[in-house]
Amino acid sequence: SHGEANITLSTETILAAPWQIFVDDWSGNNIPQDALAIWKDDAVMTFRDTGDVGIGMDEPMGTLHLANGPATALYIETEGSMGNNNSAGEIYFRAELENTPEPRNFALIKAINNIGADAAAGRLDFYASGGEGQLTDPVLSLEGYGRVGIGTIDPNKKLHIYDIGNAEIDLQSVGIAGGGNHWGIYHDGPSDDLRFW
Repeated sequence: SHGEANITLSTETILAAPWQIFVDDWSGNNIPQDALAIWKDDAVMTFRDTGDVGIGMDEPMGTLHLANGPATALYIETEGSMGNNNSAGEIYFRAELENTPEPRNFALIKAINNIGADAAAGRLDFYASGGEGQLTDPVLSLEGYGRVGIGTIDPNKKLHIYDIGNAEIDLQSVGIAGGGNHWGIYHDGPSDDLRFW
């Protein structure tokens, strides 16, 4: 029959609204149909039958949906480093393809807890997989002192571009006819010259 099933957790010392666990089925109490919700005055966490989870809201629009007004935040905290290149937290982006026996890592964001003299300055490294799906070296690093490294995890200026051979910057505008619609600046490795073309 239509209705709801719930568990209420309360003691005599709790003055505020008790904690409740709801399974809702058309009861009209603002919990989505066929959802499991942990409730205290309002939905704290909601599990949908699609596999989506909402924290601070009851109708998640994705696999994980956080909502808490202006104070919404996600913390990833470790004690010390994880022992993996001084990692203080990692977020992987994976996908399972038809031609791979297991999910493949396509991208990674890794927070680095520097050790030693620069222990107060963290670093955020961004990885993207190559043709073989391997996450090897960071393609972009944001250092705690405000420096950005492309191809290096140790930038020595606000922007440091490093490449084997020639490190190059292309400047390109849309709407210019012809194939030569961009300018290039590059450091020629063998000659140590700075060239413009």
